[in-house]
Amino acid sequence: MRFTRWEFARGAIAGWVWFLGLHQLLLLVPLAGYGVWSLYATIPWSLGALLLGSPAAFALGWAMRRQPKVPWHLLAFASFGLAVGVVATVVALWVPAWGIPADGYGNMTLPAAIVAISASPAVALGWWFTARRALAADRGSVHQSTVTPDEAYEDSV
Repeated sequence: MRFTRWEFARGAIAGWVWFLGLHQLLLLVPLAGYGVWSLYATIPWSLGALLLGSPAAFALGWAMRRQPKVPWHLLAFASFGLAVGVVATVVALWVPAWGIPADGYGNMTLPAAIVAISASPAVALGWWFTARRALAADRGSVHQSTVTPDEAYEDSV
């Protein structure tokens, strides 16, 4: 389960895109279709969480590189996504000038919880998307090499 820097970057971006899609889908009902307006707060906060959480995600992936069982990776990255989602959402709500706006009644509990929780499957799906492609490439069923010239040279030394 070793991974390259490119595979990590692809997984991180895939997780972020999955998050944006899932949270929009899940906010359709509670915000009565106005979930799209929440993107003005969600995109910068989630991009910040992506950038700040990436070193820890890389460390988690590096620590699990010898674990061959996919379910353990999915559980680890789902847990990591939940932790990052909760922390980012709590901080966004704590900083009201920059955070998620309250509705007319000052209650954002349900939408905030949905945003925080949707990070869990998003990060796991980002890992799964990238791992599936990388494992297929290792088996030879994908004809694109994910090895950069620098990595190929390092392997040959």
